Amino acid sequence: MKDIQTNSQSFEMIVKGDYVYADKTESVYQLAAKGGAYFLARPGKFGKSLLLNTFDALFREPATPEDAPSNLFQNLWIGQKATPEYDFTDCRPVINLSLAMSCQSPQILSDGLARKIRLIAASYGVERDISTPDGLLEALIVDLKKKYKKTWYCLLTNMTSPLRLILKITI
Repeated sequence: MKDIQTNSQSFEMIVKGDYVYADKTESVYQLAAKGGAYFLARPGKFGKSLLLNTFDALFREPATPEDAPSNLFQNLWIGQKATPEYDFTDCRPVINLSLAMSCQSPQILSDGLARKIRLIAASYGVERDISTPDGLLEALIVDLKKKYKKTWYCLLTNMTSPLRLILKITI
């Protein structure tokens, strides 16, 4: 019997560790095929971060050949039943931005977001001398559109703490 991994939101770790995984790749495939913007609202511990990590693993350029989507997804719906024309080598830029961070003040939140966006940009070879998170994110999106000339994906997770801070400031 397979073990259940309860402490990880890493799709790669769950698949490589042969843990129980509720296959949501058909939903990921349908969301990507439709395009558009989606807001996934569920209570905590319902798998939103794992779903977005699965999306990331499917489209991001693999770090190693064993991390290639064709290997990671071979025993899942998308690896077995997706349309024959689905191309696992068609990687696209993914901005996977987790907002899980200290949100004690607006400045700490802003600095943390800017740091995370710079790390994501650096992973794509993009560097900008912009200090605000909104300016950095906008520049990153523009640069990725120019560089890849493909659809890109922006995944935001763990938004509870930043939203609480924002609501506390504006109320």
